[in-house]
Amino acid sequence: MGTLPTAWASLVLVFVSMLSLPTSLLVSLVLLALSFSLAIYTLVIHRKHGGSRTTFVVPSIALVWFGFMLFEIMGSSGFCLRMAFTLSVLLTIYLIAFYQIPRRTRTKLVVPIFILILMRFVGFELYDSSTVATRVFFLLAILLSVYILAFQQKYGKTRATLVAPTVALALVALGFFMFTSPTPYISISQLAEQGDADAQYTLGISYDFGLGELLPADQAEAVKWYRKAAEQGHAEAQLQLGIHYGEEDFADQAEAVKWYRKAAEQGHAEAQFRLGICYFMGLGVEKNEAEAVTWYRKAAEQGEAAAQYMFGLCYFNGYGVSVDKTESIKWFRKAAEQGLATAQYMLGEGYAFGDGMPVSEKKALKWFRKAAEQGDADAQYMVGIFYYEGRGVSINRDEGVQWLRKAAEQGHADALDFLSR
Repeated sequence: MGTLPTAWASLVLVFVSMLSLPTSLLVSLVLLALSFSLAIYTLVIHRKHGGSRTTFVVPSIALVWFGFMLFEIMGSSGFCLRMAFTLSVLLTIYLIAFYQIPRRTRTKLVVPIFILILMRFVGFELYDSSTVATRVFFLLAILLSVYILAFQQKYGKTRATLVAPTVALALVALGFFMFTSPTPYISISQLAEQGDADAQYTLGISYDFGLGELLPADQAEAVKWYRKAAEQGHAEAQLQLGIHYGEEDFADQAEAVKWYRKAAEQGHAEAQFRLGICYFMGLGVEKNEAEAVTWYRKAAEQGEAAAQYMFGLCYFNGYGVSVDKTESIKWFRKAAEQGLATAQYMLGEGYAFGDGMPVSEKKALKWFRKAAEQGDADAQYMVGIFYYEGRGVSINRDEGVQWLRKAAEQGHADALDFLSR
């Protein structure tokens, strides 16, 4: 590889890195230019004077180091910066291999190393690049690559010359980002400020629930970032924005309906369910049970348990549709099998009273008990009665009284009345 192609690569990488530099442009350009100047200078020396391998390897490793410094000083949130750093590493590995490995083994060795680094880069992009563990793993991949190159050398002296400075720089690098790397919150906030919708949503969640001392909860800030993401079409952010407007602190049911609808129209199941609730109860929109059923159905068909329950309830009571107990039981069962206590109770009632299915007190008790164990007072009362009277199970009045007391402790009127006799 001659000086001209290397210089061309340097210019390309400088341009790539400039694409995502929000601040300190001069500093970053100086660092990047210095990094590649070292590599170019080393090539010239090697060509003209037959420089030693030490002369070549140390500046080449410095190239990786300065790339890493650029990567950390400017923040790891910029994709172009990360790409520039990865390309600088690949270029360095190639240059070392070009001058130190015989032609016949060069391809077999370099290609797997390139794949290793590129796989690490892909993993770096797919997962959270702000965590120390991920970045350490990334550097270790580079270190391993350089070590493999060194191991291929015939002379131990050359190997030590290559590995020693690399290990030293890696250790310094490890200490550097263990103590000075940006926190995950800062990295996310940088992306959010740059307009990344996913980051804006994540930042909204962080403010919504707080991150302890690192980031106190702030509902106003949460709404601010949810809105930014929602306005870019982020369905989950639209849902969360709707939820906030449906709460007391930001009470505006019409605004809540607006954002629920946007998310619902993108197929978001919970948003469809909540939009159905708004139509069912007349919150922020004119009450319309038939429209509520439409949205309940959409969410229920996606497996939203609460929507399945409400859809079943509409068929059970004739809200917006004709009464159909068999259809109602079908949807109660779907929700009950997902663990929804209210649906389990209604399925128990179906078996207990023969609504939409044959009577089976044993099956009724099974579903009542599942709901009762989740704290449903109506179900606790029914379990108590079934045990007390021996319905679907052998009579066990002690067990029955225990469940009746659980229901009574929640203020269940029938349970209180039963125990007072």
